Amino acid sequence: MKRLLIAVFIGMFLMCFAPVQADTQGIRLVWQSEVPRDLAGFKIYMGASVVTPCPDPVRLISDLAYNPADTSFTTTYQLTGEPDQVFHFNVTAYDTSGNESACSIEATYQMPPDTTPPGVPFDLTIEVVVIPPTP
Repeated sequence: MKRLLIAVFIGMFLMCFAPVQADTQGIRLVWQSEVPRDLAGFKIYMGASVVTPCPDPVRLISDLAYNPADTSFTTTYQLTGEPDQVFHFNVTAYDTSGNESACSIEATYQMPPDTTPPGVPFDLTIEVVVIPPTP
């Protein structure tokens, strides 16, 4: 019985420190832009905290070449994060000379909350034990 209690305690202890499973979520970023004749493309920046100033503390996640035949400014991106984690995005435009615009207004996305309950415990048994009297 003592071994069983120790095994259960160790199992519960290890479950407390198990890594949280990251979720994956697909998002679509859509924006509007002026189209100067020397427009070369757009850069998408992402950060896990407020993106100010842009683009210093954030990560470039996409560099999209401008296609004059495509009049919609959109891209899809697959996020991986923890439940309720917030991501911040900005877009900049750049021209053929390499000049980059200021950052767009920030857009944020929050990962869905974890609504999955833990698995149901199983193999519950009852054992009869003799408890010695306390002196």
